[in-house]
Amino acid sequence: MVDKSATEFGGFWVDYVEVRKASLSEKDLNKLRDKVELLLRTKGIDFRTNTGHDDNRQDSHILVEAKAPAKEIKEILGRSGINLRFIKVQQVPEFAKPLANLYGGFRLAKTSAGSPECTSGFAAVNSSGVRGVLTAAHCNPNVWYAKGDGTVWRNIPFVNPEAYGGSYDVQFHTASAFTISNRVLGEPTARVTGAFGRNLQEIGYVACKYGMVSGKTCGKITTLTDTNPLFPTGPKTWIRATCNAGVICAKGGDSGAPVYFKPVGLNILVAAGILSGGDKFFSTFFYYMPINYISVLGVSLITEPWS
Repeated sequence: MVDKSATEFGGFWVDYVEVRKASLSEKDLNKLRDKVELLLRTKGIDFRTNTGHDDNRQDSHILVEAKAPAKEIKEILGRSGINLRFIKVQQVPEFAKPLANLYGGFRLAKTSAGSPECTSGFAAVNSSGVRGVLTAAHCNPNVWYAKGDGTVWRNIPFVNPEAYGGSYDVQFHTASAFTISNRVLGEPTARVTGAFGRNLQEIGYVACKYGMVSGKTCGKITTLTDTNPLFPTGPKTWIRATCNAGVICAKGGDSGAPVYFKPVGLNILVAAGILSGGDKFFSTFFYYMPINYISVLGVSLITEPWS
């Protein structure tokens, strides 16, 4: 079911509110993907797979790219009793090579023409070992990304389920056309080495974010028990950071951005959360979902050891 209505939350304009139901759970989709991959490997087929979501957001699917004809692949799968309803097959002359790095802070577009939508969040990996990026769940799940001159936009598939409501505002996208990296735009040499969950964050900590519209801004945590205007009667689990007077903390389009700590004197980043919104379009503060809450999606943060 898709229910669309225009609403303004916390001053960030959102042109839809949606409730989505997938025909297959992520667990069942991953099981089916494993079965498909095992079968094609035993047949000696050169292939790549990915999971995604149809444009109508009602059906999850597995995309199989192969050099063999699509009809041949479907016949192999069909003879083995695999339900082809959840399979899309595309014949390709060559497998795509990664176009560029994708990590936190870049523009995610709602069309292939590059119309701005939200911001890419931290790099993450799901239980099947598939890498991707996080963003806010109130953003359109059908998003596109391009790096560099912006002339080649690629869809980055949405992976069901997302978490939207209560304490959560997060979704996960795979991005096989890009190299996923545990970096954040605006921090050129630093890497994400770990995370502070909600219970490790304290009033007065300086939290920074990098949004595609307002760039890098930082503010001090002023409350650990904020409510999200999207869910005004929901639990007070949201964290608020307030910037100095005169600083625009966040703008519309920054949603989904990575929020992090950067310890003084150390060139490392510690993940804090996923940006959800602010108090108005030109915000004096921003609020975010604590990073440990991404576990609801069955994904984990991509980090590297600090040395």
